[in-house]
Amino acid sequence: MTQTPFVQQSTAERPAAPRMVIIQRNHPWRWIGYILLSVALAMFVHSVFTNERWQWDVVWQYLFDPLVLGGIRVPIELTFGAMLFGFCSAASWPGCSGVPCPKHRLRR
Repeated sequence: MTQTPFVQQSTAERPAAPRMVIIQRNHPWRWIGYILLSVALAMFVHSVFTNERWQWDVVWQYLFDPLVLGGIRVPIELTFGAMLFGFCSAASWPGCSGVPCPKHRLRR
């Protein structure tokens, strides 16, 4: 097999790239939207911390109820179980562990 060596062109042979002019676009409505969104977010945060009708004592009571915690625990256990199964099955597959297996190589 013969390989052709890589020949680099000199800078004199290369055509010059066209000069591009970049024009910055103005987006005044984007800034107005950012300001309105910031004001709305500040109003929401103020409402959460100052409004008595949120009844945070009831929220914490329900949040740490054993039924709610059990409902959170089961999907997390299923997620970790599926992740462990996927990792173990991929690690046991020939060629997937990073070490090439000569028995399963493609033949030319």
